[in-house]
Amino acid sequence: MSSLFLSCCDWRAGRRSDGLTQDTPPLRARSAKLLLAFQGWLIGYDGHYEFDNIGESYISNKVPYVGMRTLPALLGSAIPTAIYAIMRESGYPRLVGLFSAFLVLFGASSLLS
Repeated sequence: MSSLFLSCCDWRAGRRSDGLTQDTPPLRARSAKLLLAFQGWLIGYDGHYEFDNIGESYISNKVPYVGMRTLPALLGSAIPTAIYAIMRESGYPRLVGLFSAFLVLFGASSLLS
């Protein structure tokens, strides 16, 4: 997990400020950061970890990294289903909806390799 990911949550919660998160990002980026900060609040992340050194253990510093990665993983896994629903609602046949969802699902696989 990147240090910028959780440092943005720290900044939104008013705990810490650095030069990387003080600019004004587009609305969708602000919304995403606020959503992640809300999740951090829900799971009890208090922003105590400073992310000073790369490679430090999240477990020994008691950072709830699994809880912080759960919401993005769930929302990301819902994208193909949402694409299928949008295509069907737009009046396209079932096969086109499945093909669109298939393209979204396997189109990002090149990012993982």
